[in-house]
Amino acid sequence: MANELTIVETDVLDAGEKNELNANIDNIIAAHKNNRQEINRLVFESVAAMTEADAAQNKLSNKGTISRFIGGITGSNQKLQNKINSNRAAAQYAAQQTLQKLAEQNLMTFDLITAVNNKLNASLYAVNEEFSNIYTGLGKFFRHNRNEMVRLETRLAKIEQNVQLLTWQNSIEYLEFDGEEYVDMDDTKKIVCLTRDFYDITKGKWTTSDLLLLKTAMATIGIQPKAKVNYFDVLKEIEYNEALKEKLFNGMEISPIEDPSYLIAMGTLQKMNSLNNEEAYIVDTVNSYMNEYGVETNTERICDDLTNKYMQESASVDINTDIESYDMILDLLYNLRQADDEQLLISQSDNLMLAEQEQQSAEELNKIGDMYYFGDGVEQDYTEAVKWYKKSAEQDYAEAQWNLGFMYEYGYGIEQNDVKAVKWYRKSTEHGYAAAQYKLGIVYQYGYGGVEQNDLEAVKWYSKSAEQGYAAAQYKLGFMYEYGYGVKQNDVEAVKWYSKSAEQGYAIAQHKLGVMYQYGNGIEQSDVEAVKWYKKSAEQGYADAQNDLGFMYEYGYGIEQNYIEAAKWYRKAAEQGSDIAQCNLGLMYEYGKGVEQNYTEAIEWYKKSAEQGFARAQYNLGIMYEYGQGVEQNYTEAIEWYKKSAEQGNGNAQCNLGWMYESGKGVIQDYSEAVKWYNLAAEQELARGQYCLGDMYENGKGVNKDYEKALRLYRAAAEQGNDWAQNSLGDMYYYGKGVRQNCDTAIKWYKQAANQGNEDAKESLEKLAVLLN
Repeated sequence: MANELTIVETDVLDAGEKNELNANIDNIIAAHKNNRQEINRLVFESVAAMTEADAAQNKLSNKGTISRFIGGITGSNQKLQNKINSNRAAAQYAAQQTLQKLAEQNLMTFDLITAVNNKLNASLYAVNEEFSNIYTGLGKFFRHNRNEMVRLETRLAKIEQNVQLLTWQNSIEYLEFDGEEYVDMDDTKKIVCLTRDFYDITKGKWTTSDLLLLKTAMATIGIQPKAKVNYFDVLKEIEYNEALKEKLFNGMEISPIEDPSYLIAMGTLQKMNSLNNEEAYIVDTVNSYMNEYGVETNTERICDDLTNKYMQESASVDINTDIESYDMILDLLYNLRQADDEQLLISQSDNLMLAEQEQQSAEELNKIGDMYYFGDGVEQDYTEAVKWYKKSAEQDYAEAQWNLGFMYEYGYGIEQNDVKAVKWYRKSTEHGYAAAQYKLGIVYQYGYGGVEQNDLEAVKWYSKSAEQGYAAAQYKLGFMYEYGYGVKQNDVEAVKWYSKSAEQGYAIAQHKLGVMYQYGNGIEQSDVEAVKWYKKSAEQGYADAQNDLGFMYEYGYGIEQNYIEAAKWYRKAAEQGSDIAQCNLGLMYEYGKGVEQNYTEAIEWYKKSAEQGFARAQYNLGIMYEYGQGVEQNYTEAIEWYKKSAEQGNGNAQCNLGWMYESGKGVIQDYSEAVKWYNLAAEQELARGQYCLGDMYENGKGVNKDYEKALRLYRAAAEQGNDWAQNSLGDMYYYGKGVRQNCDTAIKWYKQAANQGNEDAKESLEKLAVLLN
């Protein structure tokens, strides 16, 4: 349906990043396609990302709606998120792709497109060629989609006109509001009455065809759809006419709006109402100041200026703009429906109840916030939770301050903001609140929210919290001691704090304590104690502990060997996404340990682990493809997985990859490439890599023949017990390659290889026995 939106192009993102970005966008749209509120937000945020982006050097992530938009479409890929955050072109490209996909799936409604167009027309932006092109392009795109929407519905014969709408339309000239017939009212009153009547009849659910009936209704009462009205003037008349405002909102009142950038009309009306009520002191102060200096003004003009300034700063629009009357109605309809979806309209009785609740103590207000956060006795609502936490926090209640910081940190019910999160955590620490002290330690350890990274400060705050018995802080303090961050490394102190935390049931600390026992770090080594703590942590569902407990069962460390139990615990961790556990479970299936041998299952678990980047699983998967175990033999696939593992430094994978190049399996034979991978493995002192590289030097494959280097490499591998290297070393001594010929030494190495079952070495010994006899 939509024309192609190609306003911006970018080479900042590579093909893989573009593919991942598009996949994430598809997932977000699929998850929210039936949620009109989220789709509307996504459209406005995409437009903001295209039109409000700062210069590349200014972090886009500081912008509220853009931050939410970027965080959503990049998912857990921090690298991609950072790239988009710091580059305007990348952010614009991502937004463009989102809008295109929404249009292609017909997810933008007629009234939404009109509201977006109204914002574009009123937007404040830098007058330069680049941004002018963006605004022009977006305008054409949305107009095209609105026109196509009308043509599509007409072409598909979907105009199923509601009987109530038709009755209303035919009788509209005889309807009255506040003792005045519609036909005799001014344009603003007509707009409000048409908007409210239409909304009530459709109950907020309309089709594009229904919206087109409005044009006939408008003409019937003498207001032309294309006649111009001033957007701000219409809203002012609504605000200052109580009967008109009551008509539009059906007797309801607007709650405070955190972000008016996608609710322009509601945001404007709410701000004007606030300036005429709880913020009236601001208007009075400005008026007194102006009068004092002899500047003629009045409160209405000051209120207008402050409202316009507020919308410019919070929504980047100039509301003092002219639009068509029909578009004004559609804009109000969009705002009403979005406000209903977000429950921004509340009754006077609700307001009275809230006012009564506001008289409660800070502790009670915090409890109300908890009720909304957990859905305890009320419908779960993070936005409401934030409201009550804020009321309590502003009364200096420590727990509420922590709660509010938490909501800001994770963006629950409020726009995510690390700086504000830190601010409230810090206020809470002033009362000695242990959870906030712990959080402040986290802030310093990782350096965010405007705080510079500082391990010393992190230790200080962890210590304050830990000494109050806060388990998470005790674990963190143990961690800082174990690795020497901000404090002198001390395993004994680490064990002390891990123990305190573990004894309180903190699963991560229980696992860590198990590790300290297993390896005897800071405490006497004890596999039995390690198993005890692994089990406590594993039973709480901690994946790392489940994997380690599986390991202890598999090898019988600290507990009787039991492959069935090992497979059970590996599975629990693997199903939580632990890459090492997935690999371990794959091994159990490959060798039939604790489970029935099943190569297909082994491959499935290897794949899950390998796709997360676990090198050992990538190597194992390569073997399965190379030898056709549980899957059709495929050297190309084997090479792909060997390479992924080898590039992470897995020496066995490097050797296997070298062999594929040496033998020409699944790739053009290339001795130089084989030498490269053998060399990497040899540098890690891997015996097999040393042997293979020695063989290349002995035979001059991919390198100049060099017996001395071959000899050194064979010796290094032979001394590690590699039987092939021992046999080759025997050959070097027997034939005098790179060394003086010496049969006794040759026999010595042949015997070591033969004792390991090396057939070539056995044959060499038999030949020597014949010759020596």
